[in-house]
Amino acid sequence: MFPIADVVPTRVTPWMTWLLLGGLAAAFAWGQLLPPADRDAWVVATGLVPSAFSWSRALTATMVHAGWLAAAGSLGALWLFGPALEDRLGHLRFLGVVAAGSLLAARAAAVPDPSGVLPIVGAAGLIGTVAGGYLGLFPTSRVLVLVPLPWLFDAVELPAFFFVGVWMAMQILGGAGSQVSPGTAALVVMCEALAGAAIGLLGARWLVRRERLNPSWWGSGLG
Repeated sequence: MFPIADVVPTRVTPWMTWLLLGGLAAAFAWGQLLPPADRDAWVVATGLVPSAFSWSRALTATMVHAGWLAAAGSLGALWLFGPALEDRLGHLRFLGVVAAGSLLAARAAAVPDPSGVLPIVGAAGLIGTVAGGYLGLFPTSRVLVLVPLPWLFDAVELPAFFFVGVWMAMQILGGAGSQVSPGTAALVVMCEALAGAAIGLLGARWLVRRERLNPSWWGSGLG
């Protein structure tokens, strides 16, 4: 199955979503181009250390992924859910909600092991914020999926909730950080994603541009 797009119509060019996608993709590509030893050093330099929490590290850690699976899940979820949320909030409100959710979720990521000294990286808080905001505004939304099977080559619709679950599984399997144990990684991802989702849900409900919830917003063309 290959997700193509969600079914929520939009009319605003999602500049902030594209900026975040470009930043996450560029950071991941940079890390993959580094030799293994340098890559580990880069994770240490950018990752969030729970016992020495800092907001600057919370920001840099959000842009770094430990592996392909986690990166693919983050980029795919942001591509699916970001444009519609940005459309209904507006560019700056969208960026503000995502930034607040990412930072506060990073704080929650330090809760499972507050004395930990190993760095944590990953965009679970950022994507959790986007997913929470999206589902808060469009709880019954669906995603168009391509099914390329020999006996079935067609596009079908599946609930957006299903893909949020797929993304969460990819984050847990991918690991919150290359130097964190699997059990701790799963707990970190869950805390971070749930905190981000809560911020995203509250922020989207509070800051949504009410006029953009009217079908006339996306039905009247660009402007």
